Amino acid sequence: MNKSHWRLFAAGLLIGTLSLAIPLLRDFHWESAGLASLVSAFTAGTLSARGRWRTARLFRNIASLLIGWVLPLLIYALSTGCFSLDGLGFWLLGPVPSMLFGAAVGRTVRLSGIRFPALLSTLILLGCALVPVVYQLLSYPQLYIFNHVWSYWPGPIYDELVPLDHRLFIYRGITLLWVVALWALPAMMSSIRYRSVVLFSAIALLFCYLNLANWGLIAPEERLIRELGSIHQTEHFTIVYDGAALDPMQIEQIARQHEHHLEEITGALEVDREVYRENRIHSYIYAHASQKKRLTGAGQTSYVPVWLSDQTHIALEHLNRVLRHELVHVVARQFGNRFGASMSIGLVEGLAVALDPDRHNHTTHQLVAASEEWPEARELAQLFAPAGFYSSSGAVSYLVSGSFVSHLLAHYPVDLFKTAYRTGDLEHAYSPLDLEELTRSWHRRLEQTEVDDDIRRRSVTLFQTPSLFEKPCPRVTAKRQMAERYAESTATDHSCDQTLLSRSISAIR
Repeated sequence: MNKSHWRLFAAGLLIGTLSLAIPLLRDFHWESAGLASLVSAFTAGTLSARGRWRTARLFRNIASLLIGWVLPLLIYALSTGCFSLDGLGFWLLGPVPSMLFGAAVGRTVRLSGIRFPALLSTLILLGCALVPVVYQLLSYPQLYIFNHVWSYWPGPIYDELVPLDHRLFIYRGITLLWVVALWALPAMMSSIRYRSVVLFSAIALLFCYLNLANWGLIAPEERLIRELGSIHQTEHFTIVYDGAALDPMQIEQIARQHEHHLEEITGALEVDREVYRENRIHSYIYAHASQKKRLTGAGQTSYVPVWLSDQTHIALEHLNRVLRHELVHVVARQFGNRFGASMSIGLVEGLAVALDPDRHNHTTHQLVAASEEWPEARELAQLFAPAGFYSSSGAVSYLVSGSFVSHLLAHYPVDLFKTAYRTGDLEHAYSPLDLEELTRSWHRRLEQTEVDDDIRRRSVTLFQTPSLFEKPCPRVTAKRQMAERYAESTATDHSCDQTLLSRSISAIR
């Protein structure tokens, strides 16, 4: 290793060491691999565009950076029992192909003779990193995204289980086809061999992009409907479901449940239910969470792509518990911002919790009132800030925002909340009342709430639940817990089979 190698190794070592203080990025898993992929692509693109190093030296230098980066993460993972083969797979399929892609873009721009090649390469890579994301989010209901620059986004952050996705192998194969095509492109006019390489790569890429939906790399609604296979229509809903999981009587009951919730929610929010008569809400019901994870990227997390259209995505096992909550998100699109929601995640989720009061078997007022300390105006301001919802554990943020929003809906005109929801600004919407006065009013409501020992125990459990950012290596832990639950269920089934076998033998005797 020469001096440049050591300098980049030291820089990577510094990045990796600093990452140990940042939740999730300190884990040897997809988050750190995604960030390393992003850095690798832009570093390789910029350096290749400048042309100061030969290709082999460029790759060795970036490899030095990555080795220094991954070393502290790997040591931390091994010493804390957080190492996983999934994490290793994300690191192998992330930074290395991204580095090759960035280098190919930079080299092609440099050899084209265009001025400011480093700047242009950076802009191209920035477009490759952002434009496909925007296009997919505005076109498909999926939450997972593959990308040539930063590799992979698996879905909602609340889904702790993120195994290595086999589709990432396919997508990285497409990345390598782009690398080959870009590498041969500058010389194609002077060599028939390079023209053949470009032509072959172009045909292969065309074949790949025509099959993105078939391979599950994108998830248009047509694919979801085809995979689930059954449709049931009501006055305001088109319910798409797995026919093998639900019989006609069950889907009829579920349809009535949809209509009942919609009627109550639109009544509470004073919005027009008839808008859904012509443009029905599409409700996707998946047979189980693993099917939903494969098709949409969201496993345990139910969701509504409010930026896209009126639709819900729920696994059958979660339906009774979350259907009303998700339908609130759908209805709130009528008074949301241009993305169909609010800039304040606290207002988005607080509204859904407020209109779904029976989710925890106790009211949100009871659970918050039973906690040791009630949030003050300063803490509520943080909770309802654009990113403040994720500063606490999910349970705490949902309960507090739900209780506060429930109080606002009960004591002030609903139109004031709609304004706050659309603008993301509580104080402006409820002026001349400020957040301090609204908080005091809410506290008086909590003081009048009766709680018992059972509610206090439940409240303590919920408020002490650590957030995703507070858990040690949550991705690896989630997979181990799933494996343990599977082993326990298998052992239980085996025990039951043995008991039944013994009883059968005894009966024969």
